[in-house]
Amino acid sequence: MILYSSMYRRLCALQGPLSGQVFLLSARIMFGRRGDTDIQILSKGVSRHHACVFEDDDGGMVLMDLSSKNGTFIGEQSIGRHELQPGDVFRIGEGEFMYEEVNGEDPTADSVNLKILSGPAEERTVMDAAEAYERTCDRDDCPALDAADWQFCPRCGLAIT
Repeated sequence: MILYSSMYRRLCALQGPLSGQVFLLSARIMFGRRGDTDIQILSKGVSRHHACVFEDDDGGMVLMDLSSKNGTFIGEQSIGRHELQPGDVFRIGEGEFMYEEVNGEDPTADSVNLKILSGPAEERTVMDAAEAYERTCDRDDCPALDAADWQFCPRCGLAIT
């Protein structure tokens, strides 16, 4: 994540099982039901790897649904990919989050309800379609089987070659 001297990005959980928590954003954050996600949401309608927020090449933050069964929403609109703007509120299952860009001193881990997210592990940023399928799902009917039409991995948002 590009940090400016007096600005940081965060998500505030407004509703759902994480209500009241604040998450500092890094370059890529994964949402889902599984324990290997950055923000785990244990509620109805949340897929194992449901959505991600990542920084695009221009430094903007993008929300992307990872072909979840029940969708990711801005208001009542289901989205596939959405460039986040300060104040945007999105919903994943019963969880509702607001994206904010905050001016001021960087927060510390001592803040109440603050979760520091380290971001993605150091690994390749591009994968081929076969590898994307292997890393996403073990179902025979997984849409990643037809990954040739996909630009990004449905699990982590990495570019598919």
